[in-house]
Amino acid sequence: MRRALRHTRDASPKTSYVFRLCCVNLVLAGLRPREVGESLAVSERSVHRWLAVHRTAGAAGLASGLRRGRPSHLRPAEAELLMGALRQSPAAVGLNAEVWSGRLLQDYLKRQFRLELGVRQCQRLLARARDGAAIEQLLGRQE
Repeated sequence: MRRALRHTRDASPKTSYVFRLCCVNLVLAGLRPREVGESLAVSERSVHRWLAVHRTAGAAGLASGLRRGRPSHLRPAEAELLMGALRQSPAAVGLNAEVWSGRLLQDYLKRQFRLELGVRQCQRLLARARDGAAIEQLLGRQE
């Protein structure tokens, strides 16, 4: 049941917003953040964070917006170049290989963009890129 709840909650930005708003409303109605978190398969810390956002920005602040996190090391134009390269085989971009690997992407990023990422981070980047996720999201928001 917890897995189904998480899947539903994360299905879209709209359902995530409604979920956060419900959690806040449950606390405002008298439940403790810990109780809300335990009942709805979310951390107590998240409930506290949503309450703080609600206090400062109101219900609109609970909407999915730009995610915080580590800023990108690539400019938008560089991210576009990287997307184009990953859509092709490594040989098509001048590398001596037929299939992208974490080590190969690591070397390519270092040579092409002077960006040093770990092999495991590059492997995750490749896996997510194969699933169709945007490179901008993987490397950080481009604003």
